[in-house]
Amino acid sequence: MHPQALILGAVREFQNRSASAPSPVPALAYMNKHLRPVFGQEIIGHLAISVLAYPAGTHVQLSDGRVARVFRSEEAMRVSPIVEVFQDSSLRQKETIDLSKQKNLSIVRVLDTSRLPARMFETAKRSLKGAIPRPEPSPGAVPPAVTEPEAPP
Repeated sequence: MHPQALILGAVREFQNRSASAPSPVPALAYMNKHLRPVFGQEIIGHLAISVLAYPAGTHVQLSDGRVARVFRSEEAMRVSPIVEVFQDSSLRQKETIDLSKQKNLSIVRVLDTSRLPARMFETAKRSLKGAIPRPEPSPGAVPPAVTEPEAPP
């Protein structure tokens, strides 16, 4: 079969499987597990890379209902990144989990951060303040306006 026909077939299969789902992850997981011999690992891998993106800092909901923040996501672990899972409502207790090693735990959906509590971003704001060295102002100069960094989208 021609490679372009396989690519189109994989894309169409993905569209059909993920059309009514809240997340593309189950469709990709099914295709990777059951249809890899049909379409080939390379095509399924490229499809996953083009569809999934959990960059560091993305807030997600896990299959057990807990909220987590993606800590590290590399190309080889796009579906199963390393996350910081919040243990309680104070959002201070965190546990780092490698989802590639937790077969019973997965990402269900990406969370809209505008609906998350502002305190989730307080640690990031404090760490950003000291991250950028600022030049010392010259005597008599008007200090520039300092703005807080915006919370991630």
